[in-house]
Amino acid sequence: MKKICFVLTTDIAVKAFLLNHLQALTRQYEVSVIVGTDDPSFLAEHGSRPQSFPCRLPAKYIL
Repeated sequence: MKKICFVLTTDIAVKAFLLNHLQALTRQYEVSVIVGTDDPSFLAEHGSRPQSFPCRLPAKYIL
């Protein structure tokens, strides 16, 4: 099975933009999500099956 990995700085970005995509992709790919979060089980709470790896990712915002 092919693999795909998403890297995001916050779990809010996953919740806002990727939940539906992740659910669809898990049908054909082994999906992993590396995300800056304090809640490693947030994907399971939303009914999504990808494996998540919580970590601290620095985010620099340019205004």
